[in-house]
Amino acid sequence: MILNILFWYFLASSVSVLFLVAIPIFFMNLYFYRAAPGKGGAHPFHEVTMIKPLRGKDAHLRENLQSFVDFKPKGKYQLLLAMESNSDPAYEAALEFQRNNPSEDIEIVLTGPSQDRMGKIHNMIEAVKKAKYSIVAFSDSDVRLDSQTYSRTLETLFKADACFLPPLYEAPKQLGSCIVAGYTNYFYFQTLAPAQMLGALNFFGGGFMMFRRVVLEEVGGLAPFAHHIADDYALGRALSKRGKKIRLVPHILRIPSEPESLKNAFKHIRRWSIIIRSCLTAPYIFIPVAFLPLNALGLLILGLALQKMEGLCVSLFFLAYFFRIASCFVQDVLLSKVLPPVWMYLLLVGLDLASPLWWGLSFLSNRIEWRGKHYKVRTGGEVVVV
Repeated sequence: MILNILFWYFLASSVSVLFLVAIPIFFMNLYFYRAAPGKGGAHPFHEVTMIKPLRGKDAHLRENLQSFVDFKPKGKYQLLLAMESNSDPAYEAALEFQRNNPSEDIEIVLTGPSQDRMGKIHNMIEAVKKAKYSIVAFSDSDVRLDSQTYSRTLETLFKADACFLPPLYEAPKQLGSCIVAGYTNYFYFQTLAPAQMLGALNFFGGGFMMFRRVVLEEVGGLAPFAHHIADDYALGRALSKRGKKIRLVPHILRIPSEPESLKNAFKHIRRWSIIIRSCLTAPYIFIPVAFLPLNALGLLILGLALQKMEGLCVSLFFLAYFFRIASCFVQDVLLSKVLPPVWMYLLLVGLDLASPLWWGLSFLSNRIEWRGKHYKVRTGGEVVVV
């Protein structure tokens, strides 16, 4: 009885997710990024404050910082580098960058101890006080910028109140880096364009986001989100409730992969599983329904064991796995235009099958470690330092 129920569950979920979710998502992504109009430049904004919260020294930090002035932005452009103190490992790189570009409006903002605030948004809160201009952007330390990315973001903001860029990690080499890149590129990235096209985009991706400053002021600035583990998610929800337009920029944000040990990669995935579970709460319980490769594997095993619809089960199994790998390969060829190592696609199968493990483990604890600080995550995403 139970096996028969599981069989019909796996059959229904495999068919519905494959044909009603996975295949439509694939074509929506292709359409959004390849058919999107505009090449950048069609906007009236020529005064921008760019804020980069920093903590620790990333492997490519110097190159990443330099990219934020090398593209020679038009108009007035202020760059604020925010960190808690001059003892931060990022301080020397920031100071060297400032000295090497004396003609640019670059300021290092020492924000003081974050105490019970989340470290990143603490730096953002203190730095935005020094912003000169009506357009404010925030960018993570591992992001690089070029003229087209900058222009496309401003062009998108012209028809919105706020916007953000979809991230893709490039050139992962270590296994740990490939795991982090795999979950970002082939899971998170693929949900963004469909969310935009279906009118369900009520959050941000914090890697690179841009706002009209007046919109931030309407929700009380950034301070109300200082104790939220996913400040970009909470900020997006607050703006959406006020009817503000959040738009996804139809241009890929290419992020150089940082060296990542296997241990740190697992900590990264576990941390984000807990964060997603705390923010989504009730909907998170039903996420396993969308685990296509696992459901297709369960269908194959039960179909053969019960001798029920074996041909259909085998066909759906191979179709599900072939489509999953082929769709990610096409995404790399047509969208990112950078191919990872061939074994990355075999790793993708492992990442798919491991997804239920991370989902289940996220319920076992609500404590995480991030950049040297330990937090307890409450339902809804609020955190306290422990």
